[in-house]
Amino acid sequence: MAKIHNLKIKNFRGIKDFDYTFGQSNFICLVGRGDSCKTSIIEAISYVLYPNWKMLVSDSDFFDCDTSNSIEIEVTLRDVNEKLLTDSKYGLYVRGLHSDGETVCEDIVEGQEKLLTIILKIEKDLEPKWFVSSKRANQEDKRIETSDRASFNVFLLSDYLDKHFSWSKGTPLYSLLKKDGLEIDNTNLLEAIRTLREKMEEVDFKELDPIVEEVQKTALRLGVSIDDIKTSVDMGNISIRDGKIILHDGAVPLKFKGKGSKRITSIAIQSESAKEGILLLDEIEQGLEPDRVCNLVRTLFCNTNEQTFITTHSQHVVEEIESENIFIVNNDKGRVTIKKGTEDENYKKLFRSCPAGLYANRIIVCEGKTEVGFCRAIDKKRILLNKPSLAALGIVYVHGGGDGFNQKAKDLKTLGKDVCIFCDSDKDSEILNPTKEELRGMGICIFDCETGNNIEEQIMSELPWGGVEELYEYIKRTTKIDDFDKHIEQVSSKKFTNSDDGESREAFCLTSVKKGVFKRIDRGEFLGDTCFKYKEELSEESFLKKQIEKIDKWICYGE
Repeated sequence: MAKIHNLKIKNFRGIKDFDYTFGQSNFICLVGRGDSCKTSIIEAISYVLYPNWKMLVSDSDFFDCDTSNSIEIEVTLRDVNEKLLTDSKYGLYVRGLHSDGETVCEDIVEGQEKLLTIILKIEKDLEPKWFVSSKRANQEDKRIETSDRASFNVFLLSDYLDKHFSWSKGTPLYSLLKKDGLEIDNTNLLEAIRTLREKMEEVDFKELDPIVEEVQKTALRLGVSIDDIKTSVDMGNISIRDGKIILHDGAVPLKFKGKGSKRITSIAIQSESAKEGILLLDEIEQGLEPDRVCNLVRTLFCNTNEQTFITTHSQHVVEEIESENIFIVNNDKGRVTIKKGTEDENYKKLFRSCPAGLYANRIIVCEGKTEVGFCRAIDKKRILLNKPSLAALGIVYVHGGGDGFNQKAKDLKTLGKDVCIFCDSDKDSEILNPTKEELRGMGICIFDCETGNNIEEQIMSELPWGGVEELYEYIKRTTKIDDFDKHIEQVSSKKFTNSDDGESREAFCLTSVKKGVFKRIDRGEFLGDTCFKYKEELSEESFLKKQIEKIDKWICYGE
């Protein structure tokens, strides 16, 4: 069973250049932001190993629709059927796999695994040409036969179509039928149609008789006599074709089932055709509930008979498989690259705890839920000002998990992400690993508070009194504490009054921090909303104001 060792793509769709060695990976989950070209990668595989002689290509298949630069897709395969490696076939074009498990050698030596490289070239004439290549300077490429490409059994699973549940020609079910050398016997169908005709003739549509009589009278006036007119079934529309035979669940045709059920059944039918081949499945989670997509992924993951490529935008899929099977796709103006997950424990934790970060180009790592809520307020404010949302800029904000935010930021940066941190400074005296200085040295921007402060203390120390009163009323309204004023006095030994006497501000702040009343995303969002409401009243020397502006600047450079 052939498997893909290396894939190279030039000038195809959104890909100007791509080169990646998958090696021994048997299950490849491609993740990344929209337009990272995940789908183009698996479609390129289906093109270079296309099983038919005719393939439709258009100018839009070329990078930037520029046909002056030809499309070249090159795949190097391992575990190739020995029949294709004989001298009468392509044995003279065999390449070798170095002992490092990655490097491809032009001249094979004894003991090396044999590889076969196939190239698809498409020039401006839009005529696809497939070759086997050894890459040796003195050896011309050799045309590969369509039947030999078909033997690799590459199957790009399309989204479900109602015809997938029919036995008509050209459907996956029909392919399975022919594969097993079977034919559809129409004898039983013919007898059923005849019986149906007899039953239909007994049906009486008396409720239609008044209309039929009027038609009969009018026809007679116009010169046509129809004496025995009646309503019956047009049996001519009930034709005997294989397309009339479809799969049912009980009495219900499968094409009338829910979208998720139809998609899974369609995948089951199509994957049967791809046994012992290469299975390509785009957006595996489409139309499926989390539990069903997880089960589908687990089942495909455990199947070692095929090499499987999937794409996904679902964190449930990422959480379901091992980190070493996750391949993060990035696209920088057509230069498409892949970062692979590893077996390192930190990465495993990252893929489980922060799957959303894998789909973004730029990430704000928030120390806690308060900062996450504040980022929601930032996003909401931008939308109200008709500025691009964070999603539109490819930015996500993720929960850093408290003291673990620094390691999470480091791991995301190592994966090639543009990362910044939004955090407190109340624990800076403690040893953080890695430290803020180390993170800054990696190119990670850090937006924090003044030394010794957390975000609540920073905001309440600088916010105009009107803003503090709004926060106080909000907490009184949203907490379950019956007498919040007495609660403040018990915690702080001070009273809260309706005047900015310093003592009230300090008492409310101390209570908020000790009791963690803002340690929720929704309350963090209200903190942010209040800051933006009073931002213009803050002085130019305000630390809070400067940090908000710095965050906005970091966000905006992607606009």
